[in-house]
Amino acid sequence: MAHLARAGDLSAQSVREAVIWGSTMASYSVQGFSYDTLRGLSAEDIGARYQRFVDLTRF
Repeated sequence: MAHLARAGDLSAQSVREAVIWGSTMASYSVQGFSYDTLRGLSAEDIGARYQRFVDLTRF
């Protein structure tokens, strides 16, 4: 939701990016079995994992 609000539109591209951002954040929660994992993350950690998701989803 935050990504869509920041993007300011509901284009297909923005929705796809929002799904990847959501998956990125959810993956940290699953990894740590808790939302508490999110507290110790840096912007660099999140950005790097986001990029790995993007790379993973490009065929």
